[in-house]
Amino acid sequence: MGLMVKLMNCVAYKSHKFLSTSIFTGLLEVFKDLDTRLKLCLLSFAVLPANAIVKRRLLINWWVGECLVDPLATGEKTAKDISDEILTELEVKGFIEPVKERHKLIADRFKMQHLVHCMGMFSEG
Repeated sequence: MGLMVKLMNCVAYKSHKFLSTSIFTGLLEVFKDLDTRLKLCLLSFAVLPANAIVKRRLLINWWVGECLVDPLATGEKTAKDISDEILTELEVKGFIEPVKERHKLIADRFKMQHLVHCMGMFSEG
């Protein structure tokens, strides 16, 4: 799906008025301050539909496959530990949120909000 199609799917957020709001500019500034690895991990959500719920295990395997998470380079940390640190940082910065199931104490699924998903579309390029 091309960038223009993705932008058209973000109808509520595509106006020039929205692009100049403090919400958009604030998120964009926080995004710009992320290191390259965090940006790439966050953008992995952008290839999925908005509000898609993704399992932690899928993200770990994806990021290891893309060499964004390298447990051999850290020595003591596992791929899960490194991925958990990335997910926590993205959550704290407001880009993703955990999706908890009733019977589980710890979330093992995450999603990117539609607004942040569209922000990622605008920040490409």
